[in-house]
Amino acid sequence: MPLGYCFRFGARVLQKTTKVVLTSFCITLTFAFSAGAVEQFRGLQYHATVINGNIIGSAFMIFDGLIVTNAHVVKGRRPGDRLVLSSQKRVSQSAKVLAISKRMDLAILQVSREFIPVAPYMKKKHITGALVYAVGVSAYNRKSPERYMIKGEISSDQVTIEPFGLGVIARMPEVEWGFSGGPVFSRQGVVMGMLAALRNSQQLEQREAFILSIDSVVLEVKRLMAESHNVSAMALLPK
Repeated sequence: MPLGYCFRFGARVLQKTTKVVLTSFCITLTFAFSAGAVEQFRGLQYHATVINGNIIGSAFMIFDGLIVTNAHVVKGRRPGDRLVLSSQKRVSQSAKVLAISKRMDLAILQVSREFIPVAPYMKKKHITGALVYAVGVSAYNRKSPERYMIKGEISSDQVTIEPFGLGVIARMPEVEWGFSGGPVFSRQGVVMGMLAALRNSQQLEQREAFILSIDSVVLEVKRLMAESHNVSAMALLPK
C-alpha cells in the first residue's frame, strides 16, 4: 500500500489517538525512503570515471581541484601526464597526474574546482557489521559505463594489506572491476574510504572488497603535496 494511502486510511478509520500514531509512522517512513533516494543520487554526483587506455576506474574529489584514485588505475602514467575523466553530468575533462604514492595504492590528479563537488568525509572508527555504499562503474561496459551504487557490509577490523594500505574488508556481492578508486560512503552519507581491490568469486555472496581508510588517504595526499613543492597544488589543500 502506498504511503499516501496509509495516511488517509489512518485519518478515516482509526480513533484520534491511533490516528496520530499511524500518521507519525507513515510520515517517518516517507522521510526514511526519501532520504535513502536522495543520498544515493548525491553519492553518484561525487563520482568521476577515469579512462586510461584499456583501464576504466573510479575517482572522487577530496579537496577543491584535487581528485584521488588508485595508483593501479593510472598504471603506465607519470606525474605530468594527462587522463580523461567524466562526471555524472557526462562532462569530460582532462586531468593532470600530480603524484603517485609509493606507500599505498593512491594517485592524485588535478582538475578544475567546478568539475565535481568535493566529497564530504569523516574520520571515525569503522565497526564490523556496519553497512557501506560504494559508487563505481562496470569496466565491462566500455562504450558507455554507467555509474551506480552498491551495498556492502564491513567484515573485518582495520588491517594493512600490501601494497594497498590501511583499511577494512567488506562483503560486497555486486562489486565489479571499475569500482577501483571510487568513494565508499557510510550510512550517514559521508565518505569513509576508497575502494582499492576486490576478491572475485564465482559465488556472489562471497565477493569481498578492500576499502582504504579515508584517514590514510587524506594524510597521504597532504604528504605527497608537501613533497612535490608544487605551490599551486599545495594552495588547494585546506589550511
